[in-house]
Amino acid sequence: GRNSIDLNFYKMITSYAYAFLTATRQKTSISMLDWGGAIGHYYLVSQKIAPGLNIDYHCKEVPVLAEYGQNLFPEAHFYTDDSCLDKNYDFVLVSGAFHYLKDWTTYLERFARSTNNYLLITRLPVVKKTPSFVIVQRAYRYGYDTEYLSWCFNREEFLKSALASGLKLVKEFMGEQITPIQNAPEQPKAFQGFLFSK
Repeated sequence: GRNSIDLNFYKMITSYAYAFLTATRQKTSISMLDWGGAIGHYYLVSQKIAPGLNIDYHCKEVPVLAEYGQNLFPEAHFYTDDSCLDKNYDFVLVSGAFHYLKDWTTYLERFARSTNNYLLITRLPVVKKTPSFVIVQRAYRYGYDTEYLSWCFNREEFLKSALASGLKLVKEFMGEQITPIQNAPEQPKAFQGFLFSK
């Protein structure tokens, strides 16, 4: 119902606000990378969370969304390839996109190298008992005529890889509940978020 949607949105925004304000504490300007950031909505959210803060916003997305976002926010920087990871940022955000990366350990290392201070990886399906596994997502009811593969992460495996990449866990967030996954070796209870420092 509507209340559950509002609660999910509240959890997502409050956890982001906590992470963003932690990353921007005592700063007048910040550079950020929003990996998989759609049309740049977190740019607007960030401006509302920290009015007066100068935000050098960079976003990596598929071409159609990057083009639309660039038209909306001409002062921002949009990318359709990995060249954005050749730069360094004060804050890196990966929301709802990390579990689609096939070689996630390599990307975790790259994100760790790209941040000078903080990395927020959020909206991850996480389990505690079984090793990480791959699931097939069928998004027909959301208007996508496709199926795609994504990871469901073992929490300890994910955190060990983060530690090996030079990251330190600052805070863990619990997000919205996940629709049950058919034939999964373990059901993730909810999406989770992890704020790391360099």
